[in-house]
Amino acid sequence: MALFNVDDGFLEAITRGFRGRIITKEDYNSLIQADSLEDLKMHLSSADYDYGTHLEALQGETMDVKSLEKALKSALVDEFHFIRAQANYPLSKFLDFVTYGYMIDNLCLLIKGTLKGDPSEKLIESCNPLGTFAEMIVVCSTNQPKEMYEAILVETPLAKYFVSCIDLDELTDINVEMMKDKLMKEYLTDFYNFCNSLGGTTAEVMSGLLEFQADMRAINIAVNSLSHAEISKDDKESLNPQFGSLYPEGFNMLADAKEEASIYSELQKNYGDTFGRIIEQMHKDQGGEMEKYIEELMMEEEVRRNELAFYEQFHYGIFYSYMKLKETEIRNIVWIAECIKQKKKERMHQNVVYIFDTDQ
Repeated sequence: MALFNVDDGFLEAITRGFRGRIITKEDYNSLIQADSLEDLKMHLSSADYDYGTHLEALQGETMDVKSLEKALKSALVDEFHFIRAQANYPLSKFLDFVTYGYMIDNLCLLIKGTLKGDPSEKLIESCNPLGTFAEMIVVCSTNQPKEMYEAILVETPLAKYFVSCIDLDELTDINVEMMKDKLMKEYLTDFYNFCNSLGGTTAEVMSGLLEFQADMRAINIAVNSLSHAEISKDDKESLNPQFGSLYPEGFNMLADAKEEASIYSELQKNYGDTFGRIIEQMHKDQGGEMEKYIEELMMEEEVRRNELAFYEQFHYGIFYSYMKLKETEIRNIVWIAECIKQKKKERMHQNVVYIFDTDQ
């Protein structure tokens, strides 16, 4: 306890303070009353939230859903950079790991877009600001796979993941999604091992969160690959890390599944207290106005797990969980904004995931 507070106690307290400003269910009920994007902006500009100064520039023609989302993300990026700038090792390394997942998303977006010939300015504009890195322009300055591959290996923080799992021949438009899954596997494994090396509550909390993420990815890969006969069982197994509550038997089952219904049946049968409950909820809502895909329901469960991280003390998991919860908050606001724009206010509640909702 004392040793943690010497280096990291202040930043943990700051992050817990940020957590206290997360939008509540009552706040969302107010946001949902907005009749226009301007009304929504006015609500969000309140001193109770973190977005005021970032929304000031949105006026008239510049006020649309895309610019709103960009402003919300810039507020989160500023908070993250404030924490990262004051962090000592090993928290500084932990926070770098948090950004690597976003970097992988950005890198794959840049590669895919560059190979298609999309303008580099447009591609960089589309990237998640949490995963920016100085060498992004180098990656999309050429559409030659060999030069792009060499730029990645030399310039980017993700080089070690490429070396261990990606060949030059895989750097094609068709293979980008498969490449992304391989990179994520290497990244999650590296992050998991680093968190466990830290020991204590950080290892306990982060192991649980990363294991759930590994399980989610395995289920999504299994479901999404059913329509691609060219992806073999071995291919699917190779995309999953060697940890998770489903590992290894569950991962083998998922890789072997030939039908979506059989995946859900096996999860209910063998993992009734975790993924079985999610499948049960999915079936219950099927055909109704609250119907959701399994991916959406798993994301909601991930939110619940990230909330629980704040009930433990003296660990790094709250930094990771705070970022995840704020991402969910931004998705909620963007969904509300889209409903306002499309004049479908009756659908606002459908995809809003309430955070720290005491009624649940």
